[in-house]
Amino acid sequence: MLFSFIEAAGSGRKWRGLAWRSEEIGGESHRADLGGGRPSREQNKKELALREKASIQQKLDSKFEELSKLKLECSRLEKGNMALAKELTVLKLCLHEFFHYLA
Repeated sequence: MLFSFIEAAGSGRKWRGLAWRSEEIGGESHRADLGGGRPSREQNKKELALREKASIQQKLDSKFEELSKLKLECSRLEKGNMALAKELTVLKLCLHEFFHYLA
């Protein structure tokens, strides 16, 4: 962490103060005011957004797993349905031949 004396222009006025800069967070240069040690609103928003993103990703993963299980169950049921349809067709043919034989 590097400490530097910075000067920034804002609304036509000059502001001077101590700031810290970290160059190791994701390759980006971050600046924050050292007055009070409280995180800035922007940092709070970023942290909240990251937590929300992680929560949404966890829900998405959970729903994807549920969908995969439902697809597997659907496939199993379709196979059973096809087997029953084939069996019904065989029975209908047998009955048709039986009644045709009786006539």
